Amino acid sequence: MTTASQIGSVIPSRKAVQGTGRAEIHVFGANVHFSELSYTYPLKLLSPRQTTAARDEAAQRVAILYNLTYGGGLIGGDRVELSLNIKPDAKLVLLTQGSTKVFPSRPTPRLSSGTVQSTEGIQRHTIQRLAATVASSAFLVMLPDPVTPFRGASYSQTQVFRLAAPSSTKTGGSLLLLDWFTSGRMSRGEEWQFDRYRSVNEVWIGDRQVACDALLLDQIEEKITTTASSIGDGIDSNFQQQQRKDSQARKLYRSLAPYACYATVLMYGPCTQAVSDHLQSQYNQITQMQRRTPPEPVIWSCSPLEGGLSSPAGVFDGCIVRVAGTETDAVRRWLREALRGLESQIGKDAYSKAFV
Repeated sequence: MTTASQIGSVIPSRKAVQGTGRAEIHVFGANVHFSELSYTYPLKLLSPRQTTAARDEAAQRVAILYNLTYGGGLIGGDRVELSLNIKPDAKLVLLTQGSTKVFPSRPTPRLSSGTVQSTEGIQRHTIQRLAATVASSAFLVMLPDPVTPFRGASYSQTQVFRLAAPSSTKTGGSLLLLDWFTSGRMSRGEEWQFDRYRSVNEVWIGDRQVACDALLLDQIEEKITTTASSIGDGIDSNFQQQQRKDSQARKLYRSLAPYACYATVLMYGPCTQAVSDHLQSQYNQITQMQRRTPPEPVIWSCSPLEGGLSSPAGVFDGCIVRVAGTETDAVRRWLREALRGLESQIGKDAYSKAFV
């Protein structure tokens, strides 16, 4: 059983905050520049200088941006909003350094008694929102590390991407989005023990929505009746409730195990055509998926994404790839090889910084 002191020791000792960030890049000659790069706590945005752009043509007009958080992760109640604006012909690669850890709310000790107050009524949900605008011939590549929700955490993210529509004279915007998450801290026995995980990704081409991918994972809600003997000492009541939750069957574990990591790759636009075509060709060669014991380390699927925007000049749609693996590293290795074709678009140096 997890004690109150153990719960508090793994959660960053800070209050929940609302942070914002904004990045805007534009092309100047053969290089890209940030016309705006700002952020507030707990966000931190860093852009390292590329050293190979001069000798790697694919790395030109490519900027790398790290999306970091102070304190090692996000806690219950945090709200983070990030805005990206990629101007024509620019390319932005968004990365993180390590998984995005999502902690539950931090219990509040009573100074007089040393007991722990109930977190009822405290905002427990961690919320992240991202809004990105991708102009003509621009390319947004999002290759973050996975989200890792801790035990009892509640996380929700909404990401909206607005890509410029193609025309007879201009190429549309392009997007490659990796959205993935793990079962939790398996080394501590926290496998699918978070309370809630929600992710919504919307893709718009001009004023037309071409994709809305939504996922909601929620544990079984159980009403816990409190007997007269358990009333009086707040910490005893909390521990009794935790014991009941620990003993109940976990819905997510039954539904998602033995896989411990799930990923979705959404790609759209001309800059993703080579990678999309390669994956669809590979998937079409698979004749039959057979269930095995033990299970395959990695399973995956690929579905075409049709935006209905075909024209005489030819408009490339895209695809959605879904991956599940028994280990996070197995999924990481699969993604690294499957998306290696991005090197021709963003350069080998930028790509080497992902999946490390």
